[in-house]
Amino acid sequence: MTLQEMIDGEGKGRMKGFRYRSSVNVPYDRQGVIWFTVKRYEQLPEKQRTGLDNLFRAVAGRNWGALKEYLTTDATPKDVMSKHYIASFTTLQNLVKRFMEAYPDDLL
Repeated sequence: MTLQEMIDGEGKGRMKGFRYRSSVNVPYDRQGVIWFTVKRYEQLPEKQRTGLDNLFRAVAGRNWGALKEYLTTDATPKDVMSKHYIASFTTLQNLVKRFMEAYPDDLL
């Protein structure tokens, strides 16, 4: 998959699948658990959603809404970047990396 295909999103309407990110200093299994936990955001208990919202804010600062939308919905990177005025896909990737690396055990 090319960078442009990743940005544009393949098969709009399909949920983005989990992909191991080797640049993230988190083991494969933990990345998967984090990914699928966050994808179920709307079904999580209020306490866990609040914890995730606090983590989004702590990790992403003013871009927390973009990170939350990217990780909790099926929105394509291109759509998220456009809506939240993010010029670089790398910025979004770096936010995901910081989020994964900062994810605490008590939110799993």
